[in-house]
Formats: sequence, structure tokens, C-alpha cells
Amino acid sequence: MNFERIVTAQGVPLYYLRMPFVKSVAAGVLVKAGTRDEIWSEEAGLAHALEHVLFQGTEEFPDSQSFSAYIEDVGGHLNAWTDAEMTLFYNILPTDKIERGIYSLSQMIRKPLLPERNIQTEMQNIVQEIRRANDVPQIYLMIKAGEIVYNGHPLGRSGLGTEEAVNSFKSNNFRNFMQKFYHPANYTFIVVGNFEIGQIKDLFEKYFPETVNLPTNQRSQTIANLPQDKLFIISRQVEQCHLIIGTSTCSFNNPDKWPLRIFRTMIDGGSSSPLFQEVREKRGLAYEVQAECDFWSDLGSFDVYIGTDPERKDEAIRVALSVIQDSKNSTQLLKKAKEMAIGRMALKYESTNGILQIAAEELGKTGTILSFEEIIQKIKSVTIEQVEAVVNKYLSEDRLVTVMLVPELRARK
Repeated sequence: MNFERIVTAQGVPLYYLRMPFVKSVAAGVLVKAGTRDEIWSEEAGLAHALEHVLFQGTEEFPDSQSFSAYIEDVGGHLNAWTDAEMTLFYNILPTDKIERGIYSLSQMIRKPLLPERNIQTEMQNIVQEIRRANDVPQIYLMIKAGEIVYNGHPLGRSGLGTEEAVNSFKSNNFRNFMQKFYHPANYTFIVVGNFEIGQIKDLFEKYFPETVNLPTNQRSQTIANLPQDKLFIISRQVEQCHLIIGTSTCSFNNPDKWPLRIFRTMIDGGSSSPLFQEVREKRGLAYEVQAECDFWSDLGSFDVYIGTDPERKDEAIRVALSVIQDSKNSTQLLKKAKEMAIGRMALKYESTNGILQIAAEELGKTGTILSFEEIIQKIKSVTIEQVEAVVNKYLSEDRLVTVMLVPELRARK
């Protein structure tokens, strides 16, 4: 299954994948604007907050209820997300309702009301989202570890921003950000499902009539220096010791991404994988243990999270590090991880929305989309030698940083 690319009369790229056997269409507008484009600290959280505000009403739909109902009343679904480098607005609808989908995307991006009263209310909601994140130890630790691992790089910023900044946002802050980044040069249209391409092209040209006449958002590519300290301890009112062992890695375009992704699945593909088995099942060290890896346009990260008894934190760290080193040469784990990754990718490609999400990430970070067959080939081609090489290169103990969230009474130990 291959995406095809055309360009609208206005100069905006349109990527589409036809699936004539389904009954739905997923359509999205990818905007090249995210957390790393904010001016900190006065704009901390602005990109994410704008995503929220654009659901609060448009010229045609004066409030969030009428806007959402336009899609939901015919069985559709609408949503959006913001990350460090992009924002995606999308909806999924029955095939015969596709015009609603593209029209609603046009309304929220081109004709938002940005009402001051609604902004104030929605900012209060986001403040509660920030406080919720601060109340959940694992989320709080992930935010803090990101700041530490990326060591001053914009990728280390929390997408939620800060309470102080969010509480200060007014309509003019959002209008200025939109004027700077929300224009056709930063748009990419994506459509997946059952449709006629001529119809889709006509609809995007009709509802997004502005032409590309401004430059695309260009970001400087920078490298994060590793923190000099390798242990960071934060004390709070928690019962467990929550810890993350992590480091910065490579970019989304770097070939090392593929063996790193596979290695992550090798050690944490599920409850039968070594990280879960060694940390939880054999030793009872943690209820939750997991590994994650992320990749962006110039950097990435790899980390292991464990929530454990404060008295056993050193043991938990030793076991996690041992799993990393003991797994890098296992051809059995590699074979299993490949099969698992291929199976999960196949399941994602059963859904128009699943395909849309994959395409948005690829386009946002590389400007291209690999076909399903190309992705499978990338997975299959990973060798155990490549896995060992990336583990040695990025996950050696001299590179890994440990960030701990510990109970206040134990902070001095």
C-alpha cells in the first residue's frame, strides 16, 4: 500500500491512500508547528493550548458543542494532538460524509473565533491538565527526565507549558502564533480511506483557497550535550521510588532508529519480554516497568521507567542495566521482536485512522511516507550486529542518566 502525492492548485501537498474496501475516510491537516517553536518562557504551552482553543468555535459553528456535533451527529470522530514539532487536526467519517470532514478542518484552522471568554475557561482546563500531570508521579518524572536528558534542547520542553504562561494567554497570543505558523506553507493534507481523488482534491482546493506565499517553518538542527551529572534526585510526597534511566539518541532520519526501535521491543514487547520478567515476575521489584524510545527531526531518546520500593531502587537499576546488556546479542529476542513489530504494524494498517497517524508522524519528521511494504522491509533487515552496535553506541552506562523521584523523608539517604 503506497501513498500517492499531488499538490493542490494553491501549492499545498496532498498525500492520499485509497482503500476502496472500507466504508470510512480519515482526513487530516498536519501543521508544522509545535512546542519547540514557542518562545519560552512567555509562550510555554502555547502550541498545545491553541490546539484546544481551535475547538471552541468558528464562524460557522459558534461554540464547541455545535462544532463537535457537526461531525459526531453522523457517527464521525474528531480530534487533534500537538507534540514537539507538529500539530495534527483530523476526523474520521463515513465515506459519503467526507465533505463535512474537510469543511470542518477548514473552519477550525481558517475561521476560528478565538473568543476571549472561552479562552479563559479553556486555559483553566489546561491548568488542571498540568496539575494532573504533576500529581501523577510517572508523568511528572517523564517531564523532568525529558528536561534533563535533552539538557537545554527545545525538545526537552513540556508540551503542557507552565501554569503562569497558560494563565496569561489571550486571543492575541493565539492570533500571533497562527499568523506566524498557520499558513499553507506549513500545511500538509492527508487522506486515507474510500474516496475519489478528484473529489478530495476539489474539496481541499475549495475549503483551503489561500496560496503558499510565505516560507516554510525552518528550524535549526542542534545536538544536545549529555548532562555531566549522571544521577538526579527529586523528592516529593510519593510512596514509591519512581526512576527513569535514559539518554538522548539519534534523529528520525538516522538509520540507527530501526535497530533502536527493534531493541526496545526486544526488551519490552510485553509481559513475556525480559524487562518485565526480570524486574517484576522474578524479583517483585515493580508493578510497572517499561521502555520507550522517541525520535525527532534532530534528536531522539531512549529510556526505561521503573516504579519500585525505595529500599530496592539500586537493585532495580542493576537489573534494568543487566537486561539491556544481556539482550543485545540475543538472536532469539530479535526474531521475536521482528515478528511482534510486523504484526503490530499490520494491525495498525487495518484502520484508516491508524494509517493516518503513521503517515502524519513520517511526514512531520521526514517529509516523506514509507509504504507498508517498505516499513516491513526495514524491520526485517535489522541484524543482531546492528542492534549490538546501537546499544553500545547509545546505551552504555557512561551515557545513561538516572532520574529518581523519591519520597521526601528518604531524599537525604
